[in-house]
Amino acid sequence: MLGLGSRIGRLGGGGVGGGNPGDIGVPTLAEDGTISGVGANRLIVVVNETQNTRRTFVVSDGDNLFAIVVEAGFAIATDLIDARLVGSPTPDRPANPPSTPAWLFGSNGLVTGMPAEPAAPTLSAAGIIDGIGQNADCVIHNETTNSYTPVTLSDDQDVFAVGRTLGVLSAGQAVSVQRLGVPSTARVVRTRPGVWVPDAHFEVAALSTPAGNRLLLTILEDRPSNGGSPLTAIWYTVNGGAPINLPSLNPGQYQIPVPVGAAAQIRVGATNSLGDSNPSAAVTRTPVKAFVALTFPRIGLIGPSTIAQNNFGAVYTAAGTPGRVHSLSSGPLIWALMQERIADFRVRPQVPAGSFDPFMDGDNQARSGARATEYPAQIQRLIAEMSSANGNWGAWYEVGRNDSESGTGSFAELRSYTERDVAALRAGGAKFILISQLWDKDTSYSALWAAGGTARVAMQQYRAWLETYEAENPDIILVRYSDVLRDPASADGNPYSWVTRTDGTHYSAIGARRAAKLAVLPALRKVARPRAYPARPAESLLPALTGTAGTRGTGVTGVVSDGWNLAGNNLLVVAGSVETINGEQYQVVTVSGGDDLSATGGALIDLSRPAGIVVPAGQRVKLRGRVIIPATTFPYALSFGLGGTGGQGVDNAARSYAVIPQTQSSGPAVVTAANATWAAAPKYDGSEDQELWFETPSYVEGNASGGAIALTLGVYLATAPNAAAAFVMKVGQLQTFNA
Repeated sequence: MLGLGSRIGRLGGGGVGGGNPGDIGVPTLAEDGTISGVGANRLIVVVNETQNTRRTFVVSDGDNLFAIVVEAGFAIATDLIDARLVGSPTPDRPANPPSTPAWLFGSNGLVTGMPAEPAAPTLSAAGIIDGIGQNADCVIHNETTNSYTPVTLSDDQDVFAVGRTLGVLSAGQAVSVQRLGVPSTARVVRTRPGVWVPDAHFEVAALSTPAGNRLLLTILEDRPSNGGSPLTAIWYTVNGGAPINLPSLNPGQYQIPVPVGAAAQIRVGATNSLGDSNPSAAVTRTPVKAFVALTFPRIGLIGPSTIAQNNFGAVYTAAGTPGRVHSLSSGPLIWALMQERIADFRVRPQVPAGSFDPFMDGDNQARSGARATEYPAQIQRLIAEMSSANGNWGAWYEVGRNDSESGTGSFAELRSYTERDVAALRAGGAKFILISQLWDKDTSYSALWAAGGTARVAMQQYRAWLETYEAENPDIILVRYSDVLRDPASADGNPYSWVTRTDGTHYSAIGARRAAKLAVLPALRKVARPRAYPARPAESLLPALTGTAGTRGTGVTGVVSDGWNLAGNNLLVVAGSVETINGEQYQVVTVSGGDDLSATGGALIDLSRPAGIVVPAGQRVKLRGRVIIPATTFPYALSFGLGGTGGQGVDNAARSYAVIPQTQSSGPAVVTAANATWAAAPKYDGSEDQELWFETPSYVEGNASGGAIALTLGVYLATAPNAAAAFVMKVGQLQTFNA
């Protein structure tokens, strides 16, 4: 076999490898494979004992034998090799070869005992070799082509025939034979480590951190050759800079610092005792600046009725008077905030003059029927409202259906509206922006929402784009309505039947409750940290519940807390009791006999504190409390009122808060009596335990004379499936606090 590559190109003529014994010198092989003491262009044979192959090479002082054999493809790291010196070529006159001492590697890796060149064997004119004994290691030198082939020969063997058989000699070519010395001690080939390959040996991912200056480098289990020598370091470079060692050689994940917010090129390599590997191919990634959650931020609403109906109902005294506009929690946001005190939401009910369409002001700037052309004005009003939030606020944005149904809601338009409005909210100081991932309306709603309809297709394209938009912007969080409210049994991706009221658009009681639990709260938890409900403030106009001397209404048994009234219904069995929870007294109301309500459709049970809560003139107070209702077969609804007569409020001195009792219409009215309207209204089915902290988003302002107000908590019960049905409600920690 022939030496390869540049090493063969350095071979001389027929005298290469010859010379007198004194020309050999004493070579040294260092531990890194470097040869010295051999002079220039010395011929040796390297035997690969692992692969059972031999090849000639020419080496000079300073060459690295490990690198030479690896470059030639003759050996790989961890192959076992030995080297043998080549003697003089056959002369015109034969001489008997002397015995040759061993050429040995010392334990320190140095070559010792370098033999003199073996005496040359004889080669007759007929090609018969002599003077080598049996099975001697030799080299056939084709003088014509200047090529060398290691062979094993014996006395009287025909060298011409051997060469022709091996394909290294042809007729008319001159040939000589050189004998090999005793082999060196075998050594394991070592090289620098192999090149690391992205995705095969390591991975680099963008990492979201508050500073936006980290990437995640993962070192995988599989890795390239260590070059036959244990690794001493695994390193990386950033944008072609100096190598930086990882703290461990183990597989695992490592955060690596990079320039803030800029794309960075990462290369990986390793080091062993022979040096560094070549660096890997570059992997380019951009770090992400993570959003840092805010503690109890204010949240403002931008959009149409489907987001506006988080807190209002159409009950009022007259156009132009704020009056009896209820804070109706039929929407998912209020449900979410009752389950976890994770955001602050402040509103003021309004009824514009000459209109019977009440709306909310303050943190809710969404409007019924709004299209995206109206959103810039909503945003500017919200920014003005949030000037008092000290930068601790975010927005919830919803666009889509009104524009899609009005011919201005193609995917391109929805995307354009979103990018425009997000930019405006950011410029106004919003620290985060929730965006509704809206579900498609039922295919039966209209041709626009039929399979393949323009509104449906646009909404699907918009949702797909929102996924990318969220991934690219840490301050954008999707409220994943479509993911949790789409019925998997529907081939067309329609929502569950219980998601909306009969109008097919606005949330039902159950739809809002489940949307809050499955979509709204998970989104809020990514951007906000909750704040514990505070202890009763010193300014509370309501003391803690105490005693058992309160008033029982007709048909009520048991006890009622001091200063409170519990009014029942003759068709139901109502009992009052008290219970201490977390060190504070709660009023417990237990109801049974629900099947007796079938004739009337429902009944109202009131827990109230009569007029006597004095609000000083100009003072603004809000109501807070806790309600615990275990799962029940009673369909029910709740309302909480802080205000005038019946707790529903009069003029501008009262606001109330309602949970669930609204009619089926698109503009829902709050139901305040167990009548035919109540019988037809959607009610919560009671199928889940409820532990709600209600906190009115609007306030009561004391009038000039410092009038007294009342508090009423109403429980609206529908017909239960049987007389054994029971409803239990525990109410406590009722308190007012200054707005």
